[in-house]
Order: sequence, then structure tokens, then C-alpha cells
Amino acid sequence: MDVIDVKEKGWHGKTDKELLNIAYREKCFSLTHDSDCGTLVVHKQINFYGLIYISVKDLNPEHVKSICDKLFRLKIDIEPGSIIVVEESKLRIRQINKN
Repeated sequence: MDVIDVKEKGWHGKTDKELLNIAYREKCFSLTHDSDCGTLVVHKQINFYGLIYISVKDLNPEHVKSICDKLFRLKIDIEPGSIIVVEESKLRIRQINKN
């Protein structure tokens, strides 16, 4: 699995909308802990490829990595257009229908 870091690409400081548009064009899921991204795709109907929202209190990189490792080991189909909300003890997947 490829991961692109915003800082490594020089995208630090871009708006959430700009980052979602980049990921959409590149057909990549966006991984964030910023709930504003979910608001943009659900309520503002911003184009997005997929969104993984990490909603945990401990945002220590090792903890987040551990959570992501568990997520990616699950035997579930995650389709483009999905919003995945990962919490400490549960996972929610919402499919957003885009025309």
C-alpha cells in the first residue's frame, strides 16, 4: 500500500478541499483526523475518492499506525466513495453515492 504524506509532497498548508481534490484526481483515499473533511464530502458534496477518518483521543503516530494496521487487516471490501470512521472500539463505513 502506498502512502503519501502531505508534508513530504509540499502540500502542507493546502486547504482540506484542495487535498481532497488531489486525492480524487489520483484515485487515493484520504486519511485524516480532521472532522471538517467529512463535513466537506457529506454536506458540501465535495468530490472525493474515499475518506478514512481517525477519531481517537490519542493521536500519537504509533497509536494511529496501530489502528490503521488493524483496519487494513480486516476482511472487508472498501469501495471508492466510502467514508470510514475509525474509533477506539468501533468502525463505521458509509457509502456516499456520487453521480
